Amino acid sequence: MTAAHLAPLLAERPPGGWEAYVCGSNGFAEHVSRLLVRAGQPADRIRIERFG
Repeated sequence: MTAAHLAPLLAERPPGGWEAYVCGSNGFAEHVSRLLVRAGQPADRIRIERFG
């Protein structure tokens, strides 16, 4: 997963924002949540479920 994978989704962000849901291994969840924050997604609007 790279920032380029997320760019099309973030470009279509609605005016009120949206919740981001990330599910995966600890490493994947941390990586994707960091990408989302760097792209401007508020950390309090990221929901994470880790497993593994």
